[in-house]
Amino acid sequence: MESGNFNRRITIQRIELNPETDDHGEVDLKDEGNWETHVVSWANIKTKGGREWWKSDKINAEVSHIIQVPYGRLTRKIDSEMRIRVGDRTINIVAAYDIDEQRQVIEMQCKEPN
Repeated sequence: MESGNFNRRITIQRIELNPETDDHGEVDLKDEGNWETHVVSWANIKTKGGREWWKSDKINAEVSHIIQVPYGRLTRKIDSEMRIRVGDRTINIVAAYDIDEQRQVIEMQCKEPN
């Protein structure tokens, strides 16, 4: 995957500081009101099916997308408790990391819910 081809606008969201909870004290992750914007960024999005996926299939069959964003003050804090909005679609973050610890690109392994 070529890093640096950031041609899609995405929104990374996190759970609000004081989210609404149900009767059992659990946060409803499907309630849009419980999410807030962490950062809006340009991204490079790849879906499963390319040649580079053979490694990912062996590591984690749950991954449906690899999404890269430029490294920055807010993007370096992305974690698996967050999610991505691309238009009206929601994509869950499975893992996020700084590629080769170069502080240039944050890569996220993601899964789009069924």
